[in-house]
Amino acid sequence: MRDDHVKQHTGTPLPSDPVPKTPMKQITPMTRLMPGVVRVLTMRIAGDDRSDEAELSADERRRAAALATRLDRHRFVIRRVALRRLVGHCCGMPAADVRFQYSPAGKPALTGGPAGFAFSVSHSHGVLLMAVAIAGERKKTLRLGVDVERLEPGIDAPGLAEAVFADEECAALQCCDGEDQVALFYRIWTCREAVAKALGAGLRIEPNCLCINATCGGRAEVLRDGDRRPGDWALRDIAIPQDALGGSGAPGGEAPKFRAVLAVDDSSAGVEQYSCVGLAGLAELLAG
Repeated sequence: MRDDHVKQHTGTPLPSDPVPKTPMKQITPMTRLMPGVVRVLTMRIAGDDRSDEAELSADERRRAAALATRLDRHRFVIRRVALRRLVGHCCGMPAADVRFQYSPAGKPALTGGPAGFAFSVSHSHGVLLMAVAIAGERKKTLRLGVDVERLEPGIDAPGLAEAVFADEECAALQCCDGEDQVALFYRIWTCREAVAKALGAGLRIEPNCLCINATCGGRAEVLRDGDRRPGDWALRDIAIPQDALGGSGAPGGEAPKFRAVLAVDDSSAGVEQYSCVGLAGLAELLAG
């Protein structure tokens, strides 16, 4: 995907790496969807977020009640309300009227939405990542997926990779060590997760059916996916702005690092990036 297909909507530029240190100054309102353009929204769940669970379905309320901790319940409710409000805004319906259906692998889809509409959602430690799009003239449908992960520096990257990565991906990890190896692990992992979500395969996909060719600093590409021609896919690193990291780490400690990826099966699709803090920030973003 060409760099000139990407627009970023914050008060300061959002380079993909490293995370910018300047806080967001303003929010550019998100207007109606444009065909062939993927809009990616990063939202930090604020501790003082309040929402009406009446916007959720009965199943979502049951899922929230079953969670073990108050923090987990809070984050779940805010994530679902935020997704409903974003999807409802894009499709012209109240958040409470949004209806989801799920594939056998757990991939959500909108019931009764506009033709060609697609979305994906991911979360990690209070950071929510959502993508929405409507297909353009080039393609009748778009398959897209997003993944966000907080980087844990002390992981056993080769050991984890052996269980879930393709053979070529495991071999690539052996060509580096230390911090570079951990960084490459998360790069491959997030790309795999994003493509698997776009395919609707989730964790059911066999390791060697999907293969990502990636290095720490270069672009990533799909070598095979067991379904589509590799040339159909575009992988895009998504910047996580500093505003989305505040309050996510240990008190007084360094802000944690995240990696986020968008996968879309249309290399000509444009990408617009937005960010906000909490449901109040989302409301401001959608006000346009």
